[in-house]
Formats: sequence, C-alpha cells, structure tokens
Amino acid sequence: MTDGTLPAAAAPAGEDLFATVIAGGYCIGCGNCAIASGGVLAMALDGEGFVRPGALPGAAAPDGEALNAVCPFSNAIPDETAIAEAQIWGDTARDGAVGRYTGLYAGHVADEAYRHAGGSGGMTTWFLQALLESGEVDYVLHVKPVDRTADPEGRLFRYAVSSSAAELHEGRKSRYYPVDLAEVYQTILDRPGRYAVVGVPCFAKAVRLMQRRSPVIAERVRFVAGLVCGHLKSTGFAEYLGWLQGVRPDDLRSIDFRVKLPGGDAAQYTNEAGDGVTMHRGKPLKDYFGTTWDLGFMKYGACEYCDDVFAETADIVFGDAWIEPFQASWLGSNIVLTRHPVAARLIGEGIASGALALEAIPLDQMIKSQASGLRHRREGLSYRLSLTDAAGLWRPRKRFEGPVAISDQRKRIYRLRAELAKITAAAFTASRRAPGVEVFQAKVSAPVFRYYMVAGGLKQAVMQSFPIKLLRRLIKR
Repeated sequence: MTDGTLPAAAAPAGEDLFATVIAGGYCIGCGNCAIASGGVLAMALDGEGFVRPGALPGAAAPDGEALNAVCPFSNAIPDETAIAEAQIWGDTARDGAVGRYTGLYAGHVADEAYRHAGGSGGMTTWFLQALLESGEVDYVLHVKPVDRTADPEGRLFRYAVSSSAAELHEGRKSRYYPVDLAEVYQTILDRPGRYAVVGVPCFAKAVRLMQRRSPVIAERVRFVAGLVCGHLKSTGFAEYLGWLQGVRPDDLRSIDFRVKLPGGDAAQYTNEAGDGVTMHRGKPLKDYFGTTWDLGFMKYGACEYCDDVFAETADIVFGDAWIEPFQASWLGSNIVLTRHPVAARLIGEGIASGALALEAIPLDQMIKSQASGLRHRREGLSYRLSLTDAAGLWRPRKRFEGPVAISDQRKRIYRLRAELAKITAAAFTASRRAPGVEVFQAKVSAPVFRYYMVAGGLKQAVMQSFPIKLLRRLIKR
C-alpha cells in the first residue's frame, strides 16, 4: 500500500483548460475549476441546460495550472487507478472492471417502506444515515430538490448539506440533472466538521482532486460515496419527461425521475412531474418515445469520454442490481461495493442486525449488472478515441486506449449515440416553447429511427419510432 500521497501533477506545456476541455466538449460541470480559480470563474447553466464554468465580469485570467490540476478531464492529473491506489483502504482485491474492493453485495434495505422510498433498494440513504448516526461524519453533501421559482437560475436540484436523517431523506432517489460542487466546497471550507460527499464517478474523482489541492477539504471530507452512472443529463431531459406527463417546461416545479410501479420488475418505473399544484404520473417510461437510456437524449459530451463505471475512487459504491433474481422485484435492489474499512464494517453490521437484506455476490455477477455500461465505456470509448485522434482533435488521455476488434455495426451504434446526444440537446432547446412536445419528438425522430435500424433492425425501429409511440399515447388518452 502507499502512504496516501499522489504524484505531483505535471500540466502539459501550454494547455489551456478553456481551449482543451471546455472547447472540446469534455467539461462535466463539476465546479472544481470555480473553486480553484479563487473566484475568477463561476458555474452556470448554458443555453442548452448544461452546467459550465464562465469568467466573472472584469475578473483577471485564472491560474491555468491550478485549473488543470483539479479538472477530472484534464491531462494534468492522475487517472482513476492511480487515485484509488493512493487511498488508504487497507488490503483490497483489484479488478480492471470494478477497481479495488473488499466486498461485493446485492440486495436491499430490509424495511419495506424505507426500500420503497428509495430509487432502487434504499441502500445509499441507509448507508449515509448510518454514517451520521454512528458519528463517523457530521454532514452529508448530496443532491436535493430546490424551489425553482426562488433559484437564481431556475434549477430543480442542487447539492446541499444534511446533518440529520430527516434532512437526508429529502435527497432520496436518483437525480438525472446537472449539478455542481462549487457551492458545497465553499461550505466545507467555511464550516468545520467531518463530511461525506455523494457523487457519480467523475464527481467522486473531482472530490479526490480537490483533496489534493486543498488541505482543508482533504482533512474534512472523510468519505466519498460513489454512484454507478450511465451518463449525466441536461436540464432539458427533466423538462422533457415532465412534458410527457403534461407539464410544460416553464411550468415544471418538481420531478421524481423514478416512481416504482407494482406488478413489474425493477426496470418498470415511471416518472412524476409537478406544476406546483398537481403531480402528474403516466405509464412506464418505456412506453414513451426517446426515454430509453441507450439513446442518450441530452447527454453531456464528457460522458462519451469517461471510462469509470464503478466510481473507482470512492470509498463505497451503490448502483442498480440489473441481474436476476434481484431485478425481478418492482421494489428495486442495489449492488454495493465496499472499499473503505468503515464502510465495510457498517455494511457488515447492517447485515448482522437484519437491517439489510444483502448477500455476497461473485465478481462476475457484479460486472454483469453493469455490462452495457462497461462495454460503452471500454470498447466504445476506445473506438471514439480513435475517431477523435483521426480528426486531429485534442482529447483527454484515458486508461483504455488502442485498437479494439469490434464490428461495423457496433461502430455505427457508437457514432449514432454520440450524434443523438448533440442533436437532442439542440433540438429540445429550440422546441421547449413549442405548442406541444410532439414538435421536439418530430425533430429527432429520424436519427432515432436510424439508430434502432442499426441496433435492433426494422421491427424495433418501427416499434420505437415517434409515430407509433404517438399513436399509442393518443389511444391511451
């Protein structure tokens, strides 16, 4: 094991974060650069609903070396493997797909009401509550809903601070929405205490990079809880889901991305959108046009260049158990991967007490639970990197590079996914004040049809096309 010290970052000569990461579309909006800039940069939504950094009026140029040293997509930083090796986790196993680990589990919180209130098996909130109640931390930094009418940018969610179970429960469930860490970093700097931070893989990496840069953040952040991630979305995706339930984008005041539906399996869920007066709920999301995750509607471009599925720098990781028999229950189940000794102890105590209905699973099952994400971020990433290199464009260095033997069909699928992410973000921005959601759907129907023709053939392309989905929706009305 190492002593927890990472090698110093050597910024490539002449690299400008704005000319490389941001101009190239690799910014994930984490907020690290805003803090490292010393107040020169601020995070804000851009015209397509993605969080981006921008210089404040009249501010001096930021320190380029400082920005590169904390950006998770810069080439001046260590990769996820090196960051993980520097964590003092003790004796762990290692695997190229999941990273380091001490325990691999699948299951759920035993209390059915607690489980029902979560996005999947209730495990993330249970663990964070255990951290607070055991005295391991004083505060948890996680994503919570905010009042859109009072928010300066009209956001629906932001990172916030919780110090009790009641506050923690306000942040339950998945949030497919752009957020940044800048505000809560400032909280850590201003308020002494011990913190746990929750985030998707690139945000977990961002926290580790800030710990390298700031002794205060390094000392106060005691735990990083990681979330398995498919990709991040713009604000437009939440507005689109709300519109499908009859709430126009400007009228959307709240959204629950994952409402469990009895009778099916864990993948059969819908969403619920609120206009400030009424909550609107529809059929399973799969019945609507453009809602499946493989399409990548309104996806951050940076997500196409991430190779971390299991939040390899985090102390503990939670995700959906997309494997049988766990997926069969509509109430949802989690996969859990432990790395930190305290995380392992709390999970073990929960199992022993009966609070957790978890069982150990083999490594191959853990990998299988996220098989599609791993393929997209390993095989697909290698192919996307080759395309970027062939075009002579700057791109971040990744751990999984080099030629890969993939079929022409898979290559076309990866190209079409990247195309859909860009097309849908622009099309929704242009359509969000149209008379109906069908205007947006019509704009993107052709590329969606092309995608399914390649991915599934004519039958799937027809069944997933906008006209068929619209006809079904009108009949159900």
